[in-house]
Amino acid sequence: MFTKRIALSLLALTVGAGITLASTTTNTPGAVCVASSGSLINGASGESANFTNASATAVCAADRSIAPTLSTKVSAVVWVVDESTSANVCCTINSKNPSGTLISSPQVCSSGSTYASQTLTLAQITDGYTYSHYYVSCTVPALSGGLISKILGYRTVQD
Repeated sequence: MFTKRIALSLLALTVGAGITLASTTTNTPGAVCVASSGSLINGASGESANFTNASATAVCAADRSIAPTLSTKVSAVVWVVDESTSANVCCTINSKNPSGTLISSPQVCSSGSTYASQTLTLAQITDGYTYSHYYVSCTVPALSGGLISKILGYRTVQD
């Protein structure tokens, strides 16, 4: 009886660990992002920067896991440099399906003007529709006194 309880306890731990291991975490360079409005230029270090006098909207792909298990939840962290004195870098994590339904996290923005990297943590969203795709979207401010704002990279966590 005692041996059976230990075996069942180990099985429960293994199953529990399997659920945790199902998460998929990926790091992606900002250079993967493309401009859906405005213009972005990729740098040699993998960043995507706005060298223009107008803000740009970046769309950054996040490959969605569908096999061996379907990902239904995604969250993200985006690393940015915001050197603008008049605007912030603002981002969301999104899921969109072919019928046009869009699910977005609340927008998170950088604060202040600094050459240092800032971390934007985007809340988890849920979408069980199997044909949806995930992406991060960010508004990158225009040049500010010759100073450049950029997306350095981003991490997605899918469950």
